[in-house]
This record gives sequence, structure tokens and C-alpha cells, in this order.
Amino acid sequence: AYVRWNFNDVCPNASGYNKPGLWPIGVIAKLATGDATATNVVRQDDSWGTIGAWAWSISRAVDYLEGDDLIDAGRIASIGHSRLAKTSLWAGAQDERIAMVISNDSGCCGAKLNHMLMPGSEHFDVIIDAIGCWFCTNFRRYRLRDAEIDFDQHMLVALLAPRLVAI
Repeated sequence: AYVRWNFNDVCPNASGYNKPGLWPIGVIAKLATGDATATNVVRQDDSWGTIGAWAWSISRAVDYLEGDDLIDAGRIASIGHSRLAKTSLWAGAQDERIAMVISNDSGCCGAKLNHMLMPGSEHFDVIIDAIGCWFCTNFRRYRLRDAEIDFDQHMLVALLAPRLVAI
């Protein structure tokens, strides 16, 4: 079986909501206020961003799939490209029911090592300025400081062990 969900139905990927301190609309606003269209709710610095919301929704899909007798719940995989590759990695790190993660071109904050500052590759400043709503606002303190972060992305991938991972 193949299940596809629309991440924009969960929390829109809209750069217009890339304002520090404001909740993006969608499930994050709904859980905070009861109104999925609220845009004036102040975010705490460690509050989840849209990638966290998308990963949460993958786990809700797994909840559903576990209840379907036609599905082998022990063989559920999450696959994504780019922003959804980051999301698949995060969902798999948090939900051990996901047996395999397939991450295609996840880039910065996905499987790419942050400390490897390769010319032309995506860096924190680019991703924070363009779509900072994907992450908690605390992440902004690492803007232009990729190599100073206390961890690197191999640690995220290690959280998936001993399950299968394809990058």
C-alpha cells in the first residue's frame, strides 16, 4: 500500500508565515488556540516549527495504519524529498513504529553534516532566512554559525538505529 498526505493540509509551507515569534497557520495554531487560521499567537523560542508538525502528522497516519488489518504495521516506511526528507528523518527519529526512512536530498538540517561548510551548499543562514518557520525560533541563534552547533546530523540518523535508513 502507498499512503500520501498533503503537508500543506497540516501546516502550510508558506514563506509569508516566516516571522520570528508568530505561529504558522495550520495544526500548530489549531492546537495552540483552537483556530487553524490564527496567525497572531506568539511562539515560544523552543516551540515546534512546521517540520515538527509534519512529522507529528506522519505519526498520526501510522496510528491509522496500525488499525487497518490489511496493512503490515511492522513494515511502514516514510519517504520524502527535500523538506519532506527532513520531515521523514525527524518522524522516524521520534516514532519507532516507522521501520524505514528514505531521505532523498534532505540537505541542511536533514542528513547533510552541518560542520562541513562546502562552498555552494545550503547553510543555516539561507534556510533560516528563507523558511525559518520550519524550525523552533531558538535555531536562529545559529545563523552564520553552522560549525558551532553542539551536534551534527549523523546524530539524527543514529536515532533511527537499528531500523533501516536510505539516504
